[in-house]
Amino acid sequence: MTLAALALAGAALSTAGPRDARAAAPVRVRVAAVAAATNPCSLVSADQASRIVGARVLSSREAPLGPTCIYAFRRKASDVTIVIESLTLKRAIGTLRRPSKFLLRGRLSYCGTLGHQVLFTSLPRGKVLSVSAPCATARRFAQQALIHLRVG
Repeated sequence: MTLAALALAGAALSTAGPRDARAAAPVRVRVAAVAAATNPCSLVSADQASRIVGARVLSSREAPLGPTCIYAFRRKASDVTIVIESLTLKRAIGTLRRPSKFLLRGRLSYCGTLGHQVLFTSLPRGKVLSVSAPCATARRFAQQALIHLRVG
């Protein structure tokens, strides 16, 4: 289903009566998840990011590759990036050095090094959530993103 078709389905839901809305509720959830996936900056708010990192967010901007959200912080040398990628978890972790395996909200996750620390979490439909940050920070970003995506 294309993004435009999902948006039309969402618009139809808003004009449907109560009985129709209950029957079609799963479509609404999918619309929200797909919309969030197209704008990774909506997965973790600036306020949430500030609390996680312990520093004020200077900017959060969407970069076209991915698309990717890049969070820049006051008095922090490195940025945090978050993206939903179309690849399998097995392929994503294939080049990780010293990966640690764990569950995040019931989803299989790994954190390791690819020149910098990165976390990968499995998502439905052959997607992977990727967060580039020190593992403890990346875990907290991923937890917020999974809550927003209603996964796990």
